[in-house]
Amino acid sequence: MRKLWRLLSAACLAAALLCLMIGTTALAEPKAYDYLLPEADTRNYTEDEIANLPPQVVTYAKNEIYARHGRKFVSPELTAWFGVQPWYSGTVEAEAFDPNVLNSYETANIAALEKAEQNLGVDSYTLDRAGWDTQVVDDYLSAQISGGAASGSSIADGMEFINIFSTDYFSFDIPDIWMEVEFMTLPDTDSITFCCQPAWDAPGSEDGCVCTIVREHEDVGADYFPSATYLGEKDGNYFYLLYPTDLRYDPSDEYVADRYNAMLEAAAEIPGTFVLK
Repeated sequence: MRKLWRLLSAACLAAALLCLMIGTTALAEPKAYDYLLPEADTRNYTEDEIANLPPQVVTYAKNEIYARHGRKFVSPELTAWFGVQPWYSGTVEAEAFDPNVLNSYETANIAALEKAEQNLGVDSYTLDRAGWDTQVVDDYLSAQISGGAASGSSIADGMEFINIFSTDYFSFDIPDIWMEVEFMTLPDTDSITFCCQPAWDAPGSEDGCVCTIVREHEDVGADYFPSATYLGEKDGNYFYLLYPTDLRYDPSDEYVADRYNAMLEAAAEIPGTFVLK
C-alpha cells in the first residue's frame, strides 16, 4: 500500500518527540501528509467550497490532483511543497503526464479550481515569487485537522500527548515501546492511524501502519471491520481499534521488522486503558 496522506514533516515530528522527552505537551500541528482536497477523486467540490479557499490553497490544490498521480513540477515552489509529502512520489515528467489517468471527479475539480483562479484575476496566487512561504497553506491544513474552527467534529480535535494520547473524544496510555521506537500519527476526520516511524522512513511503499482508531456514527459491529476491537460508545460515536490486514513493513529489514512488531504487539494494550470522555 502506498504511503498515505497529512503526516508529520521532519520538523513537526522532531518537535513532538522533543516535547515527549521533556515531559511537555505536544499539540497537533499541520501535517505534511494531509491532502488539501482529500475527496478530489471521489466527488465534485462545490463552487462555494472552492470560493472559500485562500488563493494559494486553490493553486496548490489544483496541482495536488496531478501530484497524486506522480506528476513532477517545473515550479521550484511546488517541487518543494510536494517533495515533503510522504504520499508523493514524483515519477512522471511534466511534459509526459497523461491527463487520461485522471478520473471524472479529478478532471471536474481541476476545471473548477482553474475557473476559481481566473475569477480571482489579479488576486490569484503567483507561484515562485521572491520570499514565498507556505504559512497560509499550513494554517488551512491546521483548520482541517481540527475539523474547522466551528465544526468540532474531527476525531483529532484537541489532540495532544505526553505519556497519554488524548483528544476531545478519548484518551489512552501510550505503550512504553511506542515511545522508544518513535511513533507517528495520521489524523483524519473519523480516524487516527498510528505508524512505526522507522518503517515509514524506510525505502519502499510500506507505511508502517500499526493500528487505527476509527469513529463510526452508528453501531456497525466489530465484524464490519477485519481485525477490529470494539472500544466503546458515547453520544452516538462508536469507536473501534483496527489492525492492518496486509503487510505494512519490509520483513527483510530486521531492524524495521523488530521495531514494527514490538509496536504491533504493544498495541494490544490500548483497549485496557482506553477511556471515552
